[in-house]
Amino acid sequence: MSKHIRQKALKYIAIGTMIAAALAMAVATAIEHLYGTQMAHRTVYHAPWFIGLWAVGIGAGIGLMLAKGQHRRPAVLLLHAAAALILSGALLTYRMGYSGMMHLRLDAQQPTNICEVPDGGPIVSPFALRLLGFSVVRYPGSQAAMDYTAQLLVLQPNKQADTAIVAMNRIAKHQGHRIYMGSYDDDELGVSLAVSYDPVGTGITYTGYALLLVGLGALLFGPKGRFWKARGRLASLVVVFVGFAAAPPRAEAAPQPSPPSLPPHVASELGRLLVYHNQRVAPLQSLARDYTMALYGSPSVHGLSPEQVLSGLVFYPNAWEQLPLRHKPNAPRYRELHQLRRQALSAEPMRIFPYTDSTGTVRWYGPADRLPQQMPTEQWMFFKKALSLMGESVYKADWPEVLRLIDKIALYQQKEAALVLPSASQIGAERLYNRLGHPKAMAIGSTALGLLLFALMAIALSRQRQLPLILLRSAAAALLLVGLYLLLVLVLRWWASGHVPMSNGFEVMLLMACMGALIVAAAHRRIPTLLPLGFVLSGLAMLVATLGESNPPIGHLMPVLRSPLLSAHVACMMLSYTLFGLAALNGLMGLCTPPPEAKLKLANLSLTALFPALFLLVAGTCIGAVWANISWGRYWSWDPKETWALISIMAYTPVLHINPSGPARPQAFHAFCLAAFAAILITYFGVNLLLGGMHSYA
Repeated sequence: MSKHIRQKALKYIAIGTMIAAALAMAVATAIEHLYGTQMAHRTVYHAPWFIGLWAVGIGAGIGLMLAKGQHRRPAVLLLHAAAALILSGALLTYRMGYSGMMHLRLDAQQPTNICEVPDGGPIVSPFALRLLGFSVVRYPGSQAAMDYTAQLLVLQPNKQADTAIVAMNRIAKHQGHRIYMGSYDDDELGVSLAVSYDPVGTGITYTGYALLLVGLGALLFGPKGRFWKARGRLASLVVVFVGFAAAPPRAEAAPQPSPPSLPPHVASELGRLLVYHNQRVAPLQSLARDYTMALYGSPSVHGLSPEQVLSGLVFYPNAWEQLPLRHKPNAPRYRELHQLRRQALSAEPMRIFPYTDSTGTVRWYGPADRLPQQMPTEQWMFFKKALSLMGESVYKADWPEVLRLIDKIALYQQKEAALVLPSASQIGAERLYNRLGHPKAMAIGSTALGLLLFALMAIALSRQRQLPLILLRSAAAALLLVGLYLLLVLVLRWWASGHVPMSNGFEVMLLMACMGALIVAAAHRRIPTLLPLGFVLSGLAMLVATLGESNPPIGHLMPVLRSPLLSAHVACMMLSYTLFGLAALNGLMGLCTPPPEAKLKLANLSLTALFPALFLLVAGTCIGAVWANISWGRYWSWDPKETWALISIMAYTPVLHINPSGPARPQAFHAFCLAAFAAILITYFGVNLLLGGMHSYA
């Protein structure tokens, strides 16, 4: 067999097996959704044919590298060695390791050495564990868990007993085993611990991760890397308008008379009170905003503020009960909204009265709650009658008396719960966020402005002219303002919540919109044709963030998410998605641009975005794997989002094989950018909305 034929055969084998592996993983995620995790693992992930497929693909890739002599390039050698190490480590983890659960109780008579493995039944560990103590650390003034810690006694025959402490994101190690915190029993007298044993696989895989990032970084960003070579070809670009059909405006209902409400200044003062809402102490304004959004789908009803809406429900129940909700009575969610309104009409969510019990724990109560028996009579009367007295003053329109009662409740809150209340700066940040954190109008405006800018560029280019510099600078300034607005919203949410806002779909989509706006605004002088893409990408991301129930209230972070790796993981993933999105939109324009020169220049622009995007996607996936191993004891579990992240990496791997002088076939390259982006869309939206899994959030 000639050298040329051998190289061609190895190339087709490598490409074919990788495509087959990607398709198999895509099918496996559907199998898991329909038939369960064990079926997907048995038929695909742990099947011998699937393991063999990976072995053949990596073997063919290494053989092709050697046949072409590319092993003399250190970066290429590192990449292929990294892939081999990662897969070898995963195989060793599967064959030699195990991961299971141990359930311990404080009232147990005997220690436990039985580890329940989901796929393999019980395994007897070489040591036994006894639970010596367990404690839950809660957020100040809240019953939400911030962390939980178990004190363990580790027993082993013929050896002295040892002690260990396990908490979220804090593991214990013993004889090659790693012990992780799982969950705890409702009575807080027992815990479920994850026990993982992997003598060599994890270390080999981590080495592969490191080599992969080093090799990828050297290949893309080194002095002779592809990124720098493609970057030099972006001096001038030609863009042709791509038409987008705008959705028809929704028909609005006929105007209705405004229901009665408190005067704005009185409602605003009421909104300054603190309330226990969503397992945290927050301004009553936040409770009002969340109820208004849930019931009516908007932060304002008939021009009334959220505080006026909530206080109207509480103090004018008969009138507000007649106001239509966001869903009609025959809608699936109507019953849920009807129940929420009934709660508001009875002042059930108004838990504005803190009480410190004999243990020093502060709990919050509303007038409709059952109060502790040991509560002093004077406090009991205050809790039960304060809102009723306020309601009588509202009925009489005695606003000075209403304000006096509000001040009295505020003073009581400060006196009774001063040690657990949020700081004044946090309260101020949250109140400002409640007023600013509604990006839907800006999303529509940003998208519309981007489409308008497309049209103006198309007109100018059809006449072989450039848009006026003042127009481009004004558009860049507007896009910068969009990015700064989103940055302010994220910072305010960060300060109010106490954690980096990257824990749910709303926050990460706002982050993506912010990154897109700021990146394009910063690059507009060199690449002015990115401006329409920046507006459209940011606008669409904001629209996705605000769709349906995607705008969640501020809440405490789950204990497992209290890790610095969360921020690094989400930031890498969202920045890579942003760059992939820009490349996809640019590819769409490239497909519709007639001149071949313009197609090539647009292809180089996409190529420049894809290089750092691929690196960030790989880095974010590796960081996520390390974080998963620290928190759950498994660096890879074939969760649907993990699987589709791997498919996305494989979809964009051809970028590494493109000639750095520019794509030889720009039309095909633009089609590739659009097709590959489908994997990103499925990774984020498809998994969240359809496939589920532990990474799923809407």
